[in-house]
Order: sequence, then structure tokens, then C-alpha cells
Amino acid sequence: MAEPGDPFRDINNQWSEPSAHEPPYQQSHGDGPNDLSGPAPKSSWLKITILVTLGVLAVVAVLGFVFWNAVRGPIDEANEFLAAMKAENYATAFDLTEPSCSNFDEAGLAAVFADNPILRYNLRQTNSTVSSGQNPTGAASGEITLSDGEPRPITVFLTKFDDNWKVCGFGIAEPS
Repeated sequence: MAEPGDPFRDINNQWSEPSAHEPPYQQSHGDGPNDLSGPAPKSSWLKITILVTLGVLAVVAVLGFVFWNAVRGPIDEANEFLAAMKAENYATAFDLTEPSCSNFDEAGLAAVFADNPILRYNLRQTNSTVSSGQNPTGAASGEITLSDGEPRPITVFLTKFDDNWKVCGFGIAEPS
């Protein structure tokens, strides 16, 4: 690199002396203030790729959240219903039902397990269906063990009313 006062070639390939107000010549590497060619094309594509990737991830996250809520809703409500039934809290269990789609009343719920109370249950599967013009429906399935000690399959049927899943019925199979 030329020192101040040393001759160097200018753009016309002529020897010259740097003036007092000119900085000494420095080679540009394409990314500094001396670069006159503009930003490198790779950085623009990199920014676009990052933005598109972030946008796709945001959409996937929102859709995942919606799907998770749709699938988890029925099983959460069904678990709450069975927990209330196991605790013999029939008023809470009845509040989790929907009279328009079930034949339950509080006394009827109490009678269901009066002779054979719930010992434990485990709901493992859930599904939900949305039909045009109708409330979404869902079911949560698993296993229940009553006081007789025999595990048996159970399915709790639910319908969504005003953003809340409500129990419309349940089916308990005979022990296998």
C-alpha cells in the first residue's frame, strides 16, 4: 500500500501524488463504503429466504395451535366430566353436559355409577368432526375401571356449543 507522499497510479494509469485531503488508496472487498457496485445479490436472497421461512413457520404455528385446540378440547372436557363423576360431584358433571343433546339430569348421573363407582379411567384417543351448518362433534375414547375391578372401553361423546365442548353421552362396553 502506498504511503502518503509515495507516487501511485490513478484511474487513468498515471502516476500521481495523493493530495492532503484524499485518504490513501484502499482496496475494496465489496462490502465497505468504497464499494460502488451495490449490495451483493446473495444478501438480498438470504433476507428473502429468511422472511419467507419465518412466514411459513408462523402459518404452521397458527394452524398447529388451531388443530391442537380442536383435538384437545373434547378430551379435556371428557376428562373433566369423568373426574367429576369419580368424585361424585354430580352438579359439576351435569354442568358439563348439554341438555339439548343428552337425556341426563343430575339424579340420573348419580344413578349411573351408584352401584359400581369409578376407580380410575384413562382417555387416550380423541377425534372431532366439523359438518357444514352443524355444531362440531367429538369423541374421547379410552379405558375405565369401575369398582368391580374390570377394565372396559369407554367413549365419551361431545358437541361444541358456543365455543365450549359439552358432554352429550357416553358408552361403556362390557369387560372383555
